[in-house]
Amino acid sequence: MKNRIVISLGLVAPFIAYPAIGAASAEATSEQSQPNILLIVGDDIGMGDLQPFGSEISTPTLNSLAQEGIRFNNFHASPVSSVTRGQLFTGANSIEVGLGSFDYSIYPPSKGKKGYEGYLTKDAVTITELLRDSGYNTYHAGKWHLFWRWSRSSTTRLGL
Repeated sequence: MKNRIVISLGLVAPFIAYPAIGAASAEATSEQSQPNILLIVGDDIGMGDLQPFGSEISTPTLNSLAQEGIRFNNFHASPVSSVTRGQLFTGANSIEVGLGSFDYSIYPPSKGKKGYEGYLTKDAVTITELLRDSGYNTYHAGKWHLFWRWSRSSTTRLGL
């Protein structure tokens, strides 16, 4: 039996699906197989911008995922995309993971205070880390902006 999950989160439209877009359509060999997970975060997408939510723009692949899966459509999106991504990828409040705001936009009295580091702190656990620890291969494409300085440790945090 195919297990399909689609998540659409308010102004940010992530989709988690099995099988992943572009993956072979072969059936899972057993019910114990781990599902493929695909998370698509679309920046600046409104609920009415995708056909499954009423748009006239044809999105047949997203339609299929939405029709055969489960749609969740309640999520908080911050005005700064890095803060939203920090919440989405950690499941934690942005201040708990150091992203009370992104570094260049921190209100001066908050600078240097815990929760307002302006980047994802080392103690924040990301979903990519959890998935990798559970045997998944992970991949990231697109913008990230959750670390102030790029380093090998930040690519490890991405799950790469």
